[in-house]
Amino acid sequence: MATLYPVSETGTKGVWIAIPGAFGLILMSKWGSNKRVSMVLAAASCIGLVLVFFLNDTVHSRLTGLGQPLTTYFKTGEVTDGSLSVRLETWKASLMMFIDNPSFGVGLGNFVSAKAELISTNVIQTSVMGVAGPHNDLIGTLAIQGLVGLSALLFMYYAFLRLSWKFKMYSVELYWCSTGLILIYVLSGLAGDRLSSNLTATYLALMTAIFAGKMSYKYTLAMHNNKN
Repeated sequence: MATLYPVSETGTKGVWIAIPGAFGLILMSKWGSNKRVSMVLAAASCIGLVLVFFLNDTVHSRLTGLGQPLTTYFKTGEVTDGSLSVRLETWKASLMMFIDNPSFGVGLGNFVSAKAELISTNVIQTSVMGVAGPHNDLIGTLAIQGLVGLSALLFMYYAFLRLSWKFKMYSVELYWCSTGLILIYVLSGLAGDRLSSNLTATYLALMTAIFAGKMSYKYTLAMHNNKN
């Protein structure tokens, strides 16, 4: 929560998509122990978001300006802004790349050149020429690495969440933190390139390794104490 609120003040769409999921996860983790505290926490969080939305001019202008470009794009197919409709056109290009190369995608490092080919044939609008990435982790993985890459990505998430579930009884806090880590990455990745960034991808790898190591340590310690 302390991390999400400062980032939410930038108006980053991926964060605003992830915030409801993060708060929902916090409520789930605390609901069984103290429902009153959970409800107060939820109310305070919602009030905080509303205040950020209305009192921060940057957030308010970025989020309230999404409606018109979205309507125009679906009615005419025209890209009229540099954020939402550009993303939609880029996702369209990504899906076309996947359809043409369903198994392995266009390959790492080939997204821009593949997009340029679609633009040259007038399939995709020239307004997305300067977009360097797909701005969506799941669709981008399909475009660049195909079904093989997406399967690997989903298996990575599944394996880590399964490990967290296995060790839940030894560390409930780490279980919820691990689940939250994956949830925030998946949700925020719906509107941005999280996994293609060296910083965020490295952070995800380090955090999963730390959580996994800590959970296995607690499991080993519990087994040792039971033997004694």
